Amino acid sequence: MIATPGDEAFVMLALFPKEAVFLFAVLFILGIIGVPIADKAASLFKIVPCQECTLQKVHKEECRCFAPEELKRFPKLSLPRYALFSFLFILLVDLEGFVRANMILIFLICALVGLIPESGPHMIFVMMFASGLVPFSILLTSSIVQDGHGMLPLLSYTIKDSVLIKLFNLLFAIVIGLPLFLLGV
Repeated sequence: MIATPGDEAFVMLALFPKEAVFLFAVLFILGIIGVPIADKAASLFKIVPCQECTLQKVHKEECRCFAPEELKRFPKLSLPRYALFSFLFILLVDLEGFVRANMILIFLICALVGLIPESGPHMIFVMMFASGLVPFSILLTSSIVQDGHGMLPLLSYTIKDSVLIKLFNLLFAIVIGLPLFLLGV
């Protein structure tokens, strides 16, 4: 999941092709490096894949892994409320000034936004990088954590494993991205 640049790959190639290709190469290498680290972490913490829901096994009864009662534990954000909040934020806040004055907060937000299991929210950081508002380290961190639509098939089988992968990606992104951010990359 680390190496998946998401649907924004096309936008990145259009807006900043050289940096995008470099980013994809870095993500590819980090993806290869991340595999043995993830395996070691899984072994160390005795994490085993969800046994109830595997792709190799066909359910004989109805699958409950992604059932409505399971989803109730994860509150959904109301789209109208989110749209209103976003509109008011953009209207009332000097976005460029806010970003430049709170860059470490933007770094943390990009890592947390990457936890959303789709690629759309990542576009915010792609566009901020394209306009010169954020450094490469923030784009890289966001790219490591987000996995585009790559997580959706696994999420339909097991929420537990999906959450564990997202947590690993989050920690991996911070370990890689924060030193680069602090170095001004």
